[in-house]
Amino acid sequence: MDETKMDDLFLDKDPTTYVPGALAPVVLVAGSKGGAGATTVAITIAELARTSGGVPRVTLVDADPTNSHIATYLRAKTSGQGGSVPTILDGALRKDYRRAVAQPGIVNAGHSARVPDISMHTVLAPPTVQYDPTAVSASSYSRALKLLQPHFDLVVVDIGTLNAHTPTALQEAFAYPALRTGGWLFLVSNSSRLSVQSAMDTARLLDKNDVVNSQRIFSMINARRGAVDAASVKTITERMTQFSTPLGAVDYDEEGIGNRMESGHIPSSHHQMVASLSEALHTITNYQSFADLASGKRKPGERGATVVDSSRRRRLIPSLGR
Repeated sequence: MDETKMDDLFLDKDPTTYVPGALAPVVLVAGSKGGAGATTVAITIAELARTSGGVPRVTLVDADPTNSHIATYLRAKTSGQGGSVPTILDGALRKDYRRAVAQPGIVNAGHSARVPDISMHTVLAPPTVQYDPTAVSASSYSRALKLLQPHFDLVVVDIGTLNAHTPTALQEAFAYPALRTGGWLFLVSNSSRLSVQSAMDTARLLDKNDVVNSQRIFSMINARRGAVDAASVKTITERMTQFSTPLGAVDYDEEGIGNRMESGHIPSSHHQMVASLSEALHTITNYQSFADLASGKRKPGERGATVVDSSRRRRLIPSLGR
């Protein structure tokens, strides 16, 4: 595997042209507090983009190594748990971040037949017991992102809980630079006053400190059924408009999202989730498929028109000797 080229990580072996400077958009997803649902949103964005949005190459990065849940949700048996799915630690230890990228087939091969297959590539965090900040650092994630952007069409990053008053060292050294260089931020809160206020404070401070302007921030309320009424959602949305582009509220009903995520089922067909996320993804990627999903013209899983601006379509750089 030492001679692995990036395009060998894909089943599609038809790399053609590379558009210089056409780097994949980077979407960072954060929760305003723990348990707000940021990981669920990050996983759903990646799978929705690949399966219904027609984005050819999507990778999901777990950049929350101290509180990682992506591998658990995807039922991925990582190399640190006796499995074969690599993590970013594999790339860091070998100083070759191609080793950190897992094909969807590797993840799918390790889970039971009852768990639906995934379609996106992943760069997983190591198990918490294996996490060593001297081995897996902001530099590790920055190098991985630099490797991924020229070769993928969308990179989705879960950065965990983000409070701009007290960002983690990893967020300051990795997430903030990614945002300053064109990244987009999804801020997920629940319907509690504390969570919404934290999201607004974070968006305001990030804009004020020139980390990312409000036009590149999307906000979403993850509300449990009956926890917030339409009038309250309207009030919250009006307040969030000052600091972000609000995507409204998603009904985080246990049957539709909560319990299904716990059993390995990604809510990439949940109508509220799809409509909200597709609206934002159309802005980010310019793919017509997302506009159709947001408007209801096309149902999740249906193939349709993909990219509007053909210059944004990207192929892999051919391997040497191919």
